[in-house]
This record gives sequence, structure tokens and C-alpha cells, in this order.
Amino acid sequence: MAYIWRGMQGTIRKDLRSMLGKLILPVLVGLFLSAYGGFSYLAERENEAYQQKMNLQLAKSIRQQIENIENLTFQFIANFELNKTLDHYIDSLELYQIAPFNSVFSAFLESQTRSHPLLRDAAFFDLNEPKRKALTMSDNLTQSILLELRSSPSFHSIRDRDGRFFLDSETVFPLNGKKSLLAGRLIKKIDGVREIGILLLLLRIERLSEMLNSDLYVDGEPMESSVGNYFSILVSSSGTILASPLKGHVGRKIQEVFQTPWQSPPDTQNDKVFEGEWKDQKIYLRSCSLEGMPIFLLEVSTLPPLGHRNLSMLFAGILLIGIGSFQLKNLKEKDLFSFDEEASKQFEKLPPREREILLLLAQGYSNKEIAYQLRLREQTVKNYLHSLYSKLGIHDRVSAALFVNKLKRNTL
Repeated sequence: MAYIWRGMQGTIRKDLRSMLGKLILPVLVGLFLSAYGGFSYLAERENEAYQQKMNLQLAKSIRQQIENIENLTFQFIANFELNKTLDHYIDSLELYQIAPFNSVFSAFLESQTRSHPLLRDAAFFDLNEPKRKALTMSDNLTQSILLELRSSPSFHSIRDRDGRFFLDSETVFPLNGKKSLLAGRLIKKIDGVREIGILLLLLRIERLSEMLNSDLYVDGEPMESSVGNYFSILVSSSGTILASPLKGHVGRKIQEVFQTPWQSPPDTQNDKVFEGEWKDQKIYLRSCSLEGMPIFLLEVSTLPPLGHRNLSMLFAGILLIGIGSFQLKNLKEKDLFSFDEEASKQFEKLPPREREILLLLAQGYSNKEIAYQLRLREQTVKNYLHSLYSKLGIHDRVSAALFVNKLKRNTL
């Protein structure tokens, strides 16, 4: 009988382990998900903080390049020889013979291209005599281009600013297949009394884009086929794309290209995230302002910010832990052995010998093995089985094993 009892204890322990396993599994899975999601979130947050730092440094570098251009324009006021040359240029009786003045103007600007890589070309216009031929940095500025520049909104905006530097962040000017930004200053005589003319500079947009996406450029040209799920662009306050590794984007509106809302003027707070769509997939655009300038650096990515997927895993894990813990906390012993009371009564009504045979049968013993254990003949065991089958309303050994699994432990 002790042997039979140990077998029954093994059956009950198996049921207990199965029940506990089902309850503990959500806790274990929850722990794994929350740990994985949490650590991934922290790692991604650290990576994102690094990327934000890099974006701020990029914005600072671009701002510094533009400030260098601003300082360059100031040289035409502060540099006595330059200022004197321009003053003599507008006083000259010759409207077209400007070679002596142009050589000084051009030589100075050419000497500045190494320290001012944004500078593509430049022109200087007599403010009071529109017929006077403009000074140019290179021969690329033909007469038709000069006329277009003189009549542009940028020219008039520069004139209206009374000597202050002006960067036109809303105009993209095409020049010989290249796109440029326009900037300049109203130049006055060094004593500040007399207005001399308008200095207008053309800035390299492709240089700005290369600064933002250096890994996508080879020999100064963007590898557009390599543009994947992450790149950076410059956008004006009205949403005009000023620089992008994808040349076709420059000059177009961000609302059109990326199907994203854009405020005018946008929120100046850094790290503002816009959602949009590009190439039939969802994208995220994170803004970073160039302090003091109407230009914004935007990080374009197909990856959601700050690990939304990892956060979802973290919260799912916490939820599973909570569910599993609640179930374990409220689990009672009777819940583990909520067996059929009727089955217990039927078992108690069986004669002792039939109980023994039933328990051995439930443990998988054959008729011959049961006969050996109880020192009975095999035919006698068969007779007992036939009897208990009839009493319990079962028909085979599997049904007998299932019946035993319903019994409460306190019945034994």
C-alpha cells in the first residue's frame, strides 16, 4: 500500500507541476520581455542621445559656416582698400570698363574660397546706376543671370535691411545646373554716410548637404542610390527644402515631398518630431533649429523615435508579470486539486482490493504486473477490473487513469 501511495503522490506532484508551470510561464515570459525591452530601450535612448548631440553639433557647424559668410561680407565695409575700390567703382565715368575694379574684387573673393567653402560666386551692383556693369567673382555670372539677380526678391530684401547681413532661406537660385542660396549686404562707405552698392553672394547648397550627410558623398557627389532609412536635410521656416542628399528635393516643399504637416513658423523647440510618408513607408522627422536663423535641420528616419517597439515589449512584459503574479497570489491549494466530489465518493465505495488495483492501473501497470504486486492470479485481476469498470461507469484503462487524476489527495 505504501508503494501505491508513493505512486499516487507522483501523479499529484505531476499535476501540481503542470498547474504551477502554466501560472509561472507568464511571469517568466514577462520577466524576459521586460528585461529585453528595458535594456534595449536604454541602449537605444543612449544612442539617440548621442545622435541628438551630433545633430546639435552639425547645426552649430552649419551656423558657423553661415556666420563666416556674414563676416566675409563685412570685410567690404571694414577693409579700407576693398571699400575704397568699390567707392571708386561707382564714381567711375566708365559704366562698362570695370576691369581694374573687377580684378581686385575677384582676387579677394577667390582668396577666400578655401576658408569659406560655401562660397560659389558673387556679384556687386551699383545701387544708384543700374546700367553700370556689375563686378563678378567669376565669368559664370552672365549678363542675363546678373539681370535676374538684380530683379530678385533677395536683392530688394538686402537693400531694405540697411547694411545688415541677409540670408534668403526661402529662395533656391539655379546656376549652371547647380542650386544656390542667396545672401548679401548693403555696402556703405567706411564712414557710414554713403551707400555704395549691393553685395550678393551665391552659396553652395550641395556643400551644406555634404556636411549633413558626409557618409553618403563620394568625391563631392551624393550617392543617391545609397540613401537608405536615415539622412538629414535643411528646411526653411516656411517648409522649403534647402539642402538634401537627394537633389530632386531641393527647392520643393517638405509638405509635398514627405507628406508631413509643417507649421509656419515651426515650433522652435529642438527634437520636435513630425510623422510623414516617403517611398510608401512611414517616416519620422526630428527637428533641430539653427539658433538665431530661420533654418531647421531635420533628421529623416524610417525608424520610430526612442524605441517604440522596445517600449511596447517592456510594457507587455510588465503586464504579463502582473497577470502571473496576481494568479499566483490568489491561488489556493483547493484550486490545484479541485477534483470531482462524486468521483471521490465512488472511489470510497470501492472495496480495498479494487482501490489498489485501480491505483496500480492508473500508474501504467499491466494486468500481469498488478497480479505479481498483489500476489493474485491474472484472471482474478481481470475480474476485479471488470467489476470496478462497471461500478465507476468506465470502459478502459485510459478512462481509469483519468478517473484517478480527478481524486482529491485527502481521499487517499
